[in-house]
Amino acid sequence: MKRNKFSRITARYKINRMVVMIVAITLFAIAIIGCSHAAIETTSRQDKETASGVQPTMEMTSSDATNTEVSDAETSSSEETNTEATTTTNLEPIPYVDDLQLYAVAYVGYMEIEDLDFYKDKYIGDKEIPTHVFSDGEYYLIIPRYDDMHLSLYRNDMETMGKTLIYECEACGPFVIKCNISDIFPDVMVGLTYKGETVEFSPYISLKDGSVVVGDRGLNLTRWAEE
Repeated sequence: MKRNKFSRITARYKINRMVVMIVAITLFAIAIIGCSHAAIETTSRQDKETASGVQPTMEMTSSDATNTEVSDAETSSSEETNTEATTTTNLEPIPYVDDLQLYAVAYVGYMEIEDLDFYKDKYIGDKEIPTHVFSDGEYYLIIPRYDDMHLSLYRNDMETMGKTLIYECEACGPFVIKCNISDIFPDVMVGLTYKGETVEFSPYISLKDGSVVVGDRGLNLTRWAEE
């Protein structure tokens, strides 16, 4: 009887022991799975944070590049503006003697233009200068003193001693005329009107002393006249 009872107790103990071991193994397995899942979530979260951290850095780099390009463009524009201002500032004012002088004249060549660039660099700048041809001969640069002066160009007739209007301009700038095929007769007359007053002149080279004759109301800008 005692032996059978002991056997039953021993069998029940073994069964309980096996149940405890099964439960322990199950709990251990659950714990391992939970830790693995937590580790995966942590790694995934870190990857996302790393990825989100890289993107702003790239955007900042792109923004910096844009700012650099804008800065370079502003600097280039500023340099161009300064260059243009310097070019204008370097021009010399025409040295008119008094308020009665309404234009300036310079002899710039015979049969071909020779000295025009000198006067452009010194007094005019990069403006385009038209040339009005009346005959083969001398070239004269004429610079009106005021921008709103009216210009009239006439051809002089040696036979009739009359003049014919060839060209007009309401507000003229500097221009060149080619004229005086004859040494003894100027074949062009220039008329400039300012505030209702008109002055007329025919530029030519004096046979007496070789000077450039520009009329009573003009300034002779010819280089050899300054020497």
